[in-house]
Amino acid sequence: MKDKWIYLSLLLLLFMALNVVAEPDIEKSIVTFIQSRYQLDSAKTVIELDRFSPPVNLGRYDSLKITALSEAPPRGSIPLLIEYFNENAPVGRCQARVRISYFAEVLTAVCRLKRGEALAPEQFALQKQNVTSLTEKPLASFASLKNKAALRNINIGQVLLENMLEDIPDIKPGQEIQIKYNSGALSVSVIGVALSKGHIGDTIKVRSKQTGKIIKCVVIDSNSVALAQL
Repeated sequence: MKDKWIYLSLLLLLFMALNVVAEPDIEKSIVTFIQSRYQLDSAKTVIELDRFSPPVNLGRYDSLKITALSEAPPRGSIPLLIEYFNENAPVGRCQARVRISYFAEVLTAVCRLKRGEALAPEQFALQKQNVTSLTEKPLASFASLKNKAALRNINIGQVLLENMLEDIPDIKPGQEIQIKYNSGALSVSVIGVALSKGHIGDTIKVRSKQTGKIIKCVVIDSNSVALAQL
């Protein structure tokens, strides 16, 4: 019988040692502190207790002091110091970590898009997504799609970021265009094929359909280029 009580006592001690769940009032205090410390919007953030081990043999306490141990931007895992007091006297301390996740309504692809494909509102939906780990700014307005094309392949469910789109080029690869040359009274125009994309003012390579030669030209508009100065 004595061995049984020793066994049960050991189990109880083991349970207490492994218990990492904060008391509801402590967890609430931590969440409130984080929201106030970093001025977080509760509608756009989720704060979770990542790790918490209360002091061993912690006695009665009537107040807490919570201190952030990092001045880094409040993203991901944040270390905290928790100090316990009873009648203003310290009775224990421990460390904890909270995880902060950010959510936002952002443009999310509803179909697969290929590199260079023009973007349109029907290809995206505004969805609430976890944007905590994103390193580039996510887009949240359909207006941002105007005259834009995919700079890379975009998969279904992928959040649209600023660095994933570009202005639709004025000249596209394989497009037939006019090559213009003007010198005083001399004006010549021949048909060529663009070998690369380009915006107005860009220099691109064009193959002349008349001679087959590849020449450098400056984009004038969406249908023509000017022979670049040699």
